[in-house]
Amino acid sequence: MTGLVFAIIPAAGTGERTGLEIPKQFCHIAGHPLILHTLQCFQRSWIDTVVVAVSSDWLAYVQDLVDNHCLSNVRLVLGGDTRHLSIKNCVEYVQDKVVSGGFDQSDVTVIVHDAVRPFVAEETLKDVAAAAHKQGASGVVCPLVSTTLATRPDGILDYSLVRSKHRNSHTPQAFSFSNLVTAYEKISDHDLQYGTEVLHLAQEYAGTRAMLLETEDEVWKVTYRRDFYAAEQFARERLSQVGVVADSCTKGISDVLEQKLRRKRLNFKLKCPSLSNLPDDTNAIIIIKHQVTDAFFAECAGELREALQRVRRTSAPIRGCVVLYVAMVTDEPMAGASSIMTGVREFGAEEGAKDVCLHCVIESKTVNGPLEMEKTDKACQLTADLVLRRDELVTGQTFIF
Repeated sequence: MTGLVFAIIPAAGTGERTGLEIPKQFCHIAGHPLILHTLQCFQRSWIDTVVVAVSSDWLAYVQDLVDNHCLSNVRLVLGGDTRHLSIKNCVEYVQDKVVSGGFDQSDVTVIVHDAVRPFVAEETLKDVAAAAHKQGASGVVCPLVSTTLATRPDGILDYSLVRSKHRNSHTPQAFSFSNLVTAYEKISDHDLQYGTEVLHLAQEYAGTRAMLLETEDEVWKVTYRRDFYAAEQFARERLSQVGVVADSCTKGISDVLEQKLRRKRLNFKLKCPSLSNLPDDTNAIIIIKHQVTDAFFAECAGELREALQRVRRTSAPIRGCVVLYVAMVTDEPMAGASSIMTGVREFGAEEGAKDVCLHCVIESKTVNGPLEMEKTDKACQLTADLVLRRDELVTGQTFIF
């Protein structure tokens, strides 16, 4: 990207349509507030500042999120009673920074994005910013999936739109600095109170017709209660970065496990013999071990503790996860598993495991017994499920097959 890029995120809405007790942008998906997922999308070196409008009741809460997750380019302003009032407050912040900084105003682009669209890709942000730099305004659109009807006041059909000629408007949208400032300086009181579409303002008050970019990116908006279920699943799939630590002796298990992880649409990063080989952004680690001595858990405790520390350090807005997968050869699986179960439970209660899901899966095989692929299949399936769900209610638990 060339030029200076700002982003504006209005987040002062009440979320009445969801029917929830708190605004939807602060409801949790995948273990973190929805707005945090959105803000993480804007942690890009080419975006100078992200200005977020928040209501006074939630200002301290969001500031804590920003501080605790090191969102260094985020600045908060007080939101207004309507969407356009909140955006106007953000525009004024950007205007002050551009003017006081002496920046070339013709080279400044501003992205506007909804707080409750948490999965926008960096490529989409770059595309709308580049289009706005060229055209003066831009936005992403998607085809209509249902016919849109106009009704008369008495509820009778008036007319229907030709679906192929119309599009759904989404965010992100982007604007040249001068167009956005002009639009909000000239905006009517009616639009300020009741309007929602910024592309309309750019056309109506700045005389700029936006370039519309069709997208297949996940720019959908969390609007209703049912949307949270889809968002939860999508967040876990998209944000999971899974690494498997296994040696050549456990190759059969790791191959089955990789297959299960990919079928869950999880991002499988790497199979390697050591934690040090895993990428820094790995937020789920599966350690596969053969139990060979009675002191097994004590021997692998250091590696387990390091894995917990690694997943806690990742910046992704998703709960970290560590699964210890133990291939045990014994005629008495419960007796052999006792020390492991105790160790995992104690680890799960430690401060070092805070905000991390820790599980153990034990696959037992009798001495001199046949290879039981069905048991391996089920144990690997459960392991993949644990990584996907990351359920804190079962952290510290051991599952035996």
